[in-house]
Amino acid sequence: VENPALKLWEKDSQMVWHLGMDNTQQWFNNKLVRQAVNFAVDRDACLQVGYEGLGKVVWNCATFAPTVMGAIENPLGMYSYDPEKAKELMKEAGCPGFETEIIVFRDEAERMAIVAQANLAEIGIQAKITRIENAVFASYIADHRAPMFITSWGCYEDPDLFLGRRFTEAGFGGVNRVWYSNPELDLMIAQGRENFEEEKRIPVYEKIQEFLAEEAPEADLFVSKTLALSNNRLKGVELNAERAGNYYKLHY
Repeated sequence: VENPALKLWEKDSQMVWHLGMDNTQQWFNNKLVRQAVNFAVDRDACLQVGYEGLGKVVWNCATFAPTVMGAIENPLGMYSYDPEKAKELMKEAGCPGFETEIIVFRDEAERMAIVAQANLAEIGIQAKITRIENAVFASYIADHRAPMFITSWGCYEDPDLFLGRRFTEAGFGGVNRVWYSNPELDLMIAQGRENFEEEKRIPVYEKIQEFLAEEAPEADLFVSKTLALSNNRLKGVELNAERAGNYYKLHY
């Protein structure tokens, strides 16, 4: 019900929800299977059941929100919701289908997992959903007990603040939950931090996103919205996805 005394403010956040895969486990160590998963999952449906449509679908495999420096919405124009393409990739990989498990620890993630479970079944991947406590999620990752999982990652505007932790050996057992690393990617990440000028760094991060689209270490799903409610007479409201708002600008 609308309240004329209130105003709703909204902005795309930097919270990227993703379907992760343990890249060390059988079949998920095949990039064609990982690509198939990216084509198989209906991101729009995940957004609807997870956040009631309050967000923006992303076709990225690098945990880049649209606000991140050099972000590309769909690197190489590669992905779409295409179950038939997913089936072709499974066949190309020589994968007859397999059983796996999706680990979740939040309500919205469990709802998304039900969508993903149905999508994956269409291409021969039978996924059991297991709900755990948040407190033990890190140990599940560290012990390779999460072959698939749905969670979120709050990224930063500067990719160098998260790429190394998310996709290099330095993040193993930590926030590199998909256990992916590649020497070629390591070199690109190092190259991205060699300059201070954005115009020199952006092409590197664009190349990284294209590289990870091919490697498909995870399937990013959507970026949720940041919402705030205020008196409708309040002015100067600025929502910031990464840091506290400029409260000194608030006025009536």
